[in-house]
Amino acid sequence: MSSNAPQYKTWTWTHPLMLHWMINPGLAINEVFLGQRVPRKMLIEKDDFSSLMERTKVPCPHCNTLHPAAKWSVENNTAFGNWFGLYCDHCEKTIPCLPNITSLVLWGISYPFWAPFRKTWKAKWLDKQRQRFARPLELEAPSYNWLQSTIGFMFIIYLFKGIVWPLIEKGTLNGGDLGTAIVPVAIGGLLYGLFMRFFTKARRSRKETTTA
Repeated sequence: MSSNAPQYKTWTWTHPLMLHWMINPGLAINEVFLGQRVPRKMLIEKDDFSSLMERTKVPCPHCNTLHPAAKWSVENNTAFGNWFGLYCDHCEKTIPCLPNITSLVLWGISYPFWAPFRKTWKAKWLDKQRQRFARPLELEAPSYNWLQSTIGFMFIIYLFKGIVWPLIEKGTLNGGDLGTAIVPVAIGGLLYGLFMRFFTKARRSRKETTTA
């Protein structure tokens, strides 16, 4: 299938959600420590009723294979550990990903410590990817768990706001930083969870009405 097919909308770094990945400093935790990555280019099917993950395809620029976004999911144990990019199990090359700006700063500061080992680490990483993608994968988009997503979102933001950012800004950490971060993170996480719950329920209701 051609990656330029008219039934797709193209998302690159200029899309608000993609740009958010790049400029949100809290997401550096996901990228640097967890290895969660976002491809530089995504193709979104023009279907208003399916979930975003169901509609998203990730094109490999090396072999032009269109991968379902669900290929890199928690269910497949492939959502994390993608430090060098998203592995294409068709041509065994890596799909380029967007960098988080804060991650670039952290990688730059720590460059002298990891640079000598980069080639060795990447070779081991590629071997692990071959093993991960050699087994059968679940390519159907998982059902959305808004509560689990909200808790995960709050935990990541709390780590950054209560621990990582005070260490970067002041070089120290105290109980006050941990305490003052609780309220804004809880409010932001709750609003995020309620919005996502409303959004997914509204989309599911429209789909059921249309197919009835």
